[in-house]
Amino acid sequence: MWRRGNGVFAARGSQHHHHRARPGLHVQRSREPGKGCHVRSGRSGHHERARRRPTGVPEASYPEALKKFSETKYTKVGSLKEPDFEAVSSAAPDLIIVSGRTAGAYEELSKIAPTIDLSVDAAKPMESFKAQTEKLGKIFKKEDEVASKLAEVDKTVADTKAKAATAGKGLIVLTSGGEVTAYGAGSRFGIIHDVLGVPTAADVKSEGSHGEAVSFEYIKETNPDILYVINRDTAIGTAGSTANPILDNELVKSTNAAKNSKIVNLDPAGWYIVGYGLNNVQAMVTAVADSVA
Repeated sequence: MWRRGNGVFAARGSQHHHHRARPGLHVQRSREPGKGCHVRSGRSGHHERARRRPTGVPEASYPEALKKFSETKYTKVGSLKEPDFEAVSSAAPDLIIVSGRTAGAYEELSKIAPTIDLSVDAAKPMESFKAQTEKLGKIFKKEDEVASKLAEVDKTVADTKAKAATAGKGLIVLTSGGEVTAYGAGSRFGIIHDVLGVPTAADVKSEGSHGEAVSFEYIKETNPDILYVINRDTAIGTAGSTANPILDNELVKSTNAAKNSKIVNLDPAGWYIVGYGLNNVQAMVTAVADSVA
């Protein structure tokens, strides 16, 4: 069962031991990784890279790169947060991979088939992401391809970090239903500061996956040089368009970011739903690289 950035994957035909994934833990390779049951959106990119067709996928608003999984030929096995255990069981998986939003279902899913947790640690996102990605490379016998893709990510990260130091201070905000939440270093979107080196415009308070509720006055007073915006409404399919009218106001327009055309609308699905998948991380890093160019 696969899930992208936050989900579950179940592969048939694999010969895996039942373990919770940890850095350094050996996961026995499957002889013939087969069909998967995908209950998450994040690591589907890995699944695509492995060229395996899942037997089931979550009901979700998929980003363009994963749009085909919304087709009716893919059985729906729950939502991004709540797997349908009966549907998962019916898929008869040999391996279930959970992470992020579905990690809480580990115990129940492990009763159905061998299960590993590939959640990424926000405190050390890149190290954790690489370790988990390499595990998947072993499972699907794609070690060389994974190593090559990770090397590309490393190069883009290094190039971005070199430019970010002098590109000005950044602020990350999530907009949802008319509300604005800020995220800082160490948060779910902290890769911008912690890994890519964009200086923080404010000391944002965050707890777990939740940021700090802020006002437009806060954005004005913080006065970021770069304002990164993630539109949650678009990510979950409730927005009428990709535009973000919430930020179209005089307070935000008075910031350095607005004056210098540095309000960066990050891909909502990629950042909010998909997260740390092999292909998506490269896209995330590239977006930040473009913002500091």
